Amino acid sequence: RGIIHRDLKPGNLLRASDGTVKITDFGIAKSFGNNELTGEGNVLGTMDFMAPEQAAGKSVTARSDLYSLGTVMYALIAGKPPFHARTLADLATKFTTHKIERLSKKVPTVPRELDRLIDNLLQKNPKKRIATAHALGLQFKDLLELLKRDASEQTAVVPGNSGKQDTVSGASELGSMEKSGPTRMEHSDFTSKGVPGDDDELRLQVDDATSSGTMVDTLAGSQTDYFEKVTPQDRRKRRQPDKPVEPATIPTWLIAVALVAVILFGGIGVYFATKRPSADSLITTIENAEGQYPKVLEEIEQFLEYYPKHERAEEFEKLVGIANAMKYRNTMRKRANGPRADTLSQIEKQFLEALDLASANLPLGHARMSQLIDDSRMNPDQLEENDERCLEAAGNFLVKFRLDAEQQQSGYRATVDEAFVEAKSSQLSDPEHCLAICNAIVTLYSDAEWAEEVVITSSLIKERLEKK
Repeated sequence: RGIIHRDLKPGNLLRASDGTVKITDFGIAKSFGNNELTGEGNVLGTMDFMAPEQAAGKSVTARSDLYSLGTVMYALIAGKPPFHARTLADLATKFTTHKIERLSKKVPTVPRELDRLIDNLLQKNPKKRIATAHALGLQFKDLLELLKRDASEQTAVVPGNSGKQDTVSGASELGSMEKSGPTRMEHSDFTSKGVPGDDDELRLQVDDATSSGTMVDTLAGSQTDYFEKVTPQDRRKRRQPDKPVEPATIPTWLIAVALVAVILFGGIGVYFATKRPSADSLITTIENAEGQYPKVLEEIEQFLEYYPKHERAEEFEKLVGIANAMKYRNTMRKRANGPRADTLSQIEKQFLEALDLASANLPLGHARMSQLIDDSRMNPDQLEENDERCLEAAGNFLVKFRLDAEQQQSGYRATVDEAFVEAKSSQLSDPEHCLAICNAIVTLYSDAEWAEEVVITSSLIKERLEKK
């Protein structure tokens, strides 16, 4: 249906009186196409039934739900899910250091096809799982057919070498084959895009040459004895003891050469690991980021540490604040779009509104952000700790707006004129708003020749309002 549930567990699955199962509690469900809400860093769900990528805060896909469904099936049969954790850190550690024990190890009577199907759903790499719920449904249909067939064929007769007939109880290995040929399950590796399954030895192999016969016929024709015959003459032969193998000796000179090589290459590795990057190389990396400062925050901090007296050090100090402000913005947007949206303070909401406005009209966004800071500082005693952090980010965004304006050319004249028109229309009704817009135009575009006329006019209005 285009929905990722993100919290499949026994408590959210209800069995109706007619035997159907209903999925409940879509409180944290998201649509497939909503990248923002299912993006990285947004960890929601129940730990014992959570997919590895979900626990790590990475993007959640439909295959994450299939993993959770696998843990539900595992728990229904084994009595408990594969992993139990009290914290996300504990769960992440188990995902990276522990291997899920096959269900058949805990419940030996489980049909091997079901065991392999659940094992596929519990693959840590999402690409190795069944791709869609529809594909999984087809596999279940085949599985039910196999189990029904096994139930109807309780025994299979295999001729032995002695001429007597040995009875093999339980046709789970032989009952997956009929004269009609192999099923989808027998030809499927339960994965997508050609990724091989984990247990090829469990795949039901069918020889084209025997597709018209039964598995019993195949065994009888190709394998008549499962043991190696030992004659009386073989038993009388004396077994020759194995000769002891002399351990290989390594020449002393070779050991010395290897030791020198290790020391030499180790020293070279330490040299390159501790070598300072040049100022020019760091500047190039930072400038190539094209405003995505959080991605190069490490390089910016390295530059300030190694070259604090460089002519661009003061400029890059501002970038540290901008980078942290951009990371803060991303966190706030996830909160605003998630289940914790109602916990945002009024200042945090106005901060996000100013950013949205700035993306459409930079001077208007600058004016809104400046007013937010000025209004909030009038009552500093009423500010919460989270509001203080928000206002700090707002101040850094004002610096970013100035850098963004330097990159704008004459094509942005229309947005500046639009902001100026709003400033003029609010001179009488809201002089503070008018002053904030005029101040933004002067601050952002005082060095832009293409905006010289509107800057001069805005400056005159600004001076007049400040005198009042």
